Amino acid sequence: MRDISVEFLHGSLQFTRVQGGILVQGEIATRVQAECVRCLEYFPLDAVLEVEETIALGGRPRPGMVYFVTDEGWFDPTPLLREQAWVVLPIKPLCRADCQGLCPECGANLNLGACDCRREQVNPHFAALASFLHPEQE
Repeated sequence: MRDISVEFLHGSLQFTRVQGGILVQGEIATRVQAECVRCLEYFPLDAVLEVEETIALGGRPRPGMVYFVTDEGWFDPTPLLREQAWVVLPIKPLCRADCQGLCPECGANLNLGACDCRREQVNPHFAALASFLHPEQE
């Protein structure tokens, strides 16, 4: 699995002291580089990260809390935002709704043009009968 790449982050986070830690809330608009499941090309995908997480105080995570403020008082939001970016990605991202994908024979990207491969739609149940029609292919 590759790391997620974002082009920008725009928004705000609000930090509120609550019992047992600090509540982080906010919305961050971003554009991530997603990989199309059909043609395997990367494309920009706009997303909104909705953040609501309680972070621990005291320099280390506590049970039920993954993120924490260091002993020096710093909080790095990168892991939290990275996790939220993974959550908003669709399960099967498509570069466009009519993506043609890759040729199963040669691997050419069919969005860029047709390939020279010969494609016969043969029902796998009748594949054995194809040898009777084309005995020279054996």
